[in-house]
Amino acid sequence: MRKYNCPRDLLSDAYTSSSLLQKAIRRGDADLALLAAEKLLPKRGKGIWRRLLAIAFEDVGVANVALLARVLNLAEAQLIDRGLPVSRGLTNAVEALAQSPKSRSADHLICSARHSYQTKSITSRAMLSDLPAVLGVAGDPSQPLIERMAAIEDACGRNERGACAARLERLSALKCVLPTEVHDAIDLSSRGFNLLKDGIALPLPLLVSASLEVDHERNISWPEMPSVDYVNGIPAWVWDKHTSIGKRAFKRLVSESKPVARCLHHYVSPEHHLGSVCMAGFYLDAAPVSFRFDWPGSEALEDAGLKADMGKVGCPPCGIEPLKEVVAENIDHLNAIRVALAGGRPA
Repeated sequence: MRKYNCPRDLLSDAYTSSSLLQKAIRRGDADLALLAAEKLLPKRGKGIWRRLLAIAFEDVGVANVALLARVLNLAEAQLIDRGLPVSRGLTNAVEALAQSPKSRSADHLICSARHSYQTKSITSRAMLSDLPAVLGVAGDPSQPLIERMAAIEDACGRNERGACAARLERLSALKCVLPTEVHDAIDLSSRGFNLLKDGIALPLPLLVSASLEVDHERNISWPEMPSVDYVNGIPAWVWDKHTSIGKRAFKRLVSESKPVARCLHHYVSPEHHLGSVCMAGFYLDAAPVSFRFDWPGSEALEDAGLKADMGKVGCPPCGIEPLKEVVAENIDHLNAIRVALAGGRPA
């Protein structure tokens, strides 16, 4: 780990502050998450609560449903009642999210479901628009979880022409086919989707249902995190594919690192080089969580989500592991580029 100084405020950009908020929560670093929230609050106002709610669904979810419900209650109060001070409950919510066990299964499931849906025939897609067919697939535990999710999202999230109320009604209809123990999760999902208008709120009922359908113990793991450099106390992993510096850093890595360039040339067509290396980098040091809730099926979902995301940016299945490996081997080079672009100087 190396430390650098920079004369400017690295969190003056809202996108960087937002990136730090989510990734610090993923890694369980409450101090960094609180710093990011402090910087983001004046830029986003009450919108910061929408961001926290999305993080709760995407990065906590089934690992801590009670906390997700708590954050949802706070977000609803803030976004509906204009008279509430925007910072009320913010510190506690950020700290609780950072300290909670994490599960990124919702993101893996929704990405996999979208990929599954896109590969279906037109006839199969049409069938998923029929509510009885949707309920039949979604409520059948013998069906693959990804197929059940594809049916739900098509009915409740993907059909943008339908009114939000109609989509929420379809989501509530899942109570007819899912166990009673899941009904609270359906309500949380409906309320979250109503606020976020984002599919990331949709997987929760299926994930809760899946965790009830298998006999398992709660298992928490602490995966090892890649090496990192710091500039003004800000970790280099904040600059991922969603930030301006991150995009420029990955572009330079492709041009400067011969091993990375060779791997891309071997597996990926030229027009997809940048997108593929950005996504591989995202999974290397932006997506990992340090306090992870594992359940039977979560590893398979993560693998499916990775393949869907990498396929989306043009990387074939045979190139995923080689590309991840070569980016990991060149993480110090990537961090050096990030530091240089951020204006870092040796401390």
